[in-house]
Amino acid sequence: MMLTMGTSGTGNRTKGAIWIRDISLKRLRVNHRATYYVLVASAWAVLWFFIFLFLLLLFSAINPWIYARVITSGSMEPTIKKGSLVIIIPHDEYRQGDIISFNDPVIGNNNHRIVGIVNSGGVTYFITKGDAATMPDHIPVTMDRIVGKIVLTFPYLGYAAYFGLFAALVPIILIVFHFIRKRRSRTAGENG
Repeated sequence: MMLTMGTSGTGNRTKGAIWIRDISLKRLRVNHRATYYVLVASAWAVLWFFIFLFLLLLFSAINPWIYARVITSGSMEPTIKKGSLVIIIPHDEYRQGDIISFNDPVIGNNNHRIVGIVNSGGVTYFITKGDAATMPDHIPVTMDRIVGKIVLTFPYLGYAAYFGLFAALVPIILIVFHFIRKRRSRTAGENG
């Protein structure tokens, strides 16, 4: 990758040029090996962090012990911000004040705080409410609809987890381009 600004076709400085520099990863690797490796290692570390978050979401869809969810609404703000990644673990009992994840028959996955517990006819009903809401939810939650209790919250990492889906494609694309480039150079060598 070469980037040259403010040069003419002959490579001379043009009148009024502010910045003239060639930026090349190959030149950086040769002249500043330590800087090159720090940059490459940092880029790969960030890429694998995003992939790890995505795999955490994917793994939570198939395992019964721990779940990861991305909060997509602002109903629990300011306690849990929109875009947060939450870790949910099933419990045997729940108390008032716990933030639970449950299956709502109307909207699907929901995450609200327990504000009341009612026992009626041998069945326990949990009254839930979002911290940002003024009124409790219309439908009480029964134990069989509760996924678990939210035990960890990572603000805004939900966005990074979704980005991990795209980040997971980067190594695959790089490998494909590498093989295409090798094949072209092999073909050119055979023809030349």
